[in-house]
Amino acid sequence: MIAKEELGYDILLEARKEDVDYYFELLKRKGWFDFVDDFVLPEWREEGVRIDKELNYSRTIQVDSIKCENTLNILGQLKGFEKWN
Repeated sequence: MIAKEELGYDILLEARKEDVDYYFELLKRKGWFDFVDDFVLPEWREEGVRIDKELNYSRTIQVDSIKCENTLNILGQLKGFEKWN
């Protein structure tokens, strides 16, 4: 929410084609889809800042999961990337 509303990021959720419906339903049920702009497929290789478990791309914030304990750290890193854009 903060990345979208305060930092101005477009929020894209990368998912395999067969998983998009699952994530769409999950996000809608939790009320989080309002903060996601679109889904992208991995093969599209969209450029931008990523939050991921692996460092497969430059400009990646590597975390095992997104949870309360690491949210401030992730936001701090997103703000750092914002300065380079």
